[in-house]
Amino acid sequence: MKAVVKISGKQYIVSEKESLLVDLLPEGTKELTLDALLVIDGDKTKVGTPTVKGASVKAKAVEAEVKEDKIRVIR
Repeated sequence: MKAVVKISGKQYIVSEKESLLVDLLPEGTKELTLDALLVIDGDKTKVGTPTVKGASVKAKAVEAEVKEDKIRVIR
């Protein structure tokens, strides 16, 4: 089963037990309950107006902040 959810103004396709890297969540967010905009279950597809009734996605934040090494550019 897959679903399309909206997180911080962007839409993501998610499935069960999948890790997802998103841009920016409100500070202190540990768990999210998101409304599904679209649900795909095999051959069946349900499109919401704007959300699918009775469908929600629960997610939890694994890491509070992920940072890469800084890149220095000299011109």
